[in-house]
Amino acid sequence: MRRLSALLLSAVLFGGLTGCSTVTISSKPQLDKDSRTGVKFYYSKPYFLVTRTGAKDNPISAQIVYLPDLENPQFAHFRTGLGSTQLNLELTNSILSKFGQTGDSKIPETLTAVSGLLTGAAGAFKTVREANKLQNEALSVDEIRAAADKLKAASSDLKNASDTAKSAGVTFTTDQNNQIQRTIDALKSEASKLEDPAGLDDEKVQKVAGNLGSLLKNWDTMKVTAAPIAQNEQKYNGQVDALKGTVTQVADDLKKGSAPPPEAVFELYEIRQNGGKTELVRVKEPVPAGAARP
Repeated sequence: MRRLSALLLSAVLFGGLTGCSTVTISSKPQLDKDSRTGVKFYYSKPYFLVTRTGAKDNPISAQIVYLPDLENPQFAHFRTGLGSTQLNLELTNSILSKFGQTGDSKIPETLTAVSGLLTGAAGAFKTVREANKLQNEALSVDEIRAAADKLKAASSDLKNASDTAKSAGVTFTTDQNNQIQRTIDALKSEASKLEDPAGLDDEKVQKVAGNLGSLLKNWDTMKVTAAPIAQNEQKYNGQVDALKGTVTQVADDLKKGSAPPPEAVFELYEIRQNGGKTELVRVKEPVPAGAARP
């Protein structure tokens, strides 16, 4: 009788131990005979990320990044049993980063930096376009275009000022007339070079600034001799001085800045093992709904 009791007790203990809480990892959303769906997650997968910046110092950069393996989702199924179990399951961007007390060594610190590239399950990368800021100072494309508008306006205002002064009887020498016309044409020409910032580079922008500097050296030769009581002459000279200030400011702003950088393009490649060889297969950029594929 005692032997039978001992056998029964052993069976109960064995059954209790086998009924402990467990976690099963499976590629199936639901296990057999269990209608509950497990917690969905992904293992990490290495990709090769190439960044083409177009910058002179560092035109191309490359790095290995880890992204979710979206083609092979996994499911964590929890099964309760006797006693209590403390489970530590952590996901980062849907990737399993920690299970229990053991971290996934495949998840490097770069995962945090790459998280900005993730836009959910729709895509694992994106093309970043930021031609809106200049490389050196914070001059924007809009400010470059504004500089072009200021130069065009200065050209027009100088012509109007000289024409008005001539109509009012102000006398100009032949050299002054020639200088005025050269300045009008030069301002218009330099403005046209800035109207399309996307086609500029640093050298061209600085060349425009240099041309404006050369133009400013002879700026005062357009002014006429004016007696204190000569109102028309005084008015014209005042307009020439004001335009000089505008052009000087434009030239200074261009010297501080540079051309908009080329559009940065990200290329993502899947790393595959095929017959003992490593292959790089480019990942196609997802096309938004309704957009035409190039």
